[in-house]
Amino acid sequence: MKKFRIIIALTPVLAMLFGFTASATVISSANSVVNNDKYEYPITPQKTPEIWKSFSTHQEMLEACEIPKDTLEAMSTKSLLLACLEYPLAGDTLCYDNVYAGFESVMNNSNALTELFSRSDFSDALASLFETTTAVNLKNNTTGFECITQFLSLITAHSVKNELISQNDEKRIIDNIDAFVKGL
Repeated sequence: MKKFRIIIALTPVLAMLFGFTASATVISSANSVVNNDKYEYPITPQKTPEIWKSFSTHQEMLEACEIPKDTLEAMSTKSLLLACLEYPLAGDTLCYDNVYAGFESVMNNSNALTELFSRSDFSDALASLFETTTAVNLKNNTTGFECITQFLSLITAHSVKNELISQNDEKRIIDNIDAFVKGL
């Protein structure tokens, strides 16, 4: 029953904020690097449209969005969470009958999400994100705000459903939902 508290708490937030758009715009550069603890995807539809348009299959897009294993393992959990929020193929969640089925598919195709959910400090990193940022901050400092916030809600819902969040961190998220959405 407790795991449904956070899902219930997130439901109005989802309805109010997350008008999902298919454009998963990310902030990235031409090189695959972790810069100031922030991973930047080397190939995205926005930064390298000529390369992205040359892909003839979805598999090529998936491969372009893979984070190299050594980079993935060296990333902090916070950096990894932020990289997941800016995943260029997050919009794939719209290609299914419902966004939860879409999220499961995206998760199964993303080495970053798989790694994120396996981290022992994932729960703390997610709760810390809700404590240290706001939706307004995300909106002002990223592009593709609707996609990023939708993906954040799906990551959170998946984590609660699969009991990946400790009770303490669940309380931290619930306590910070109002502050997170304040000002929108």
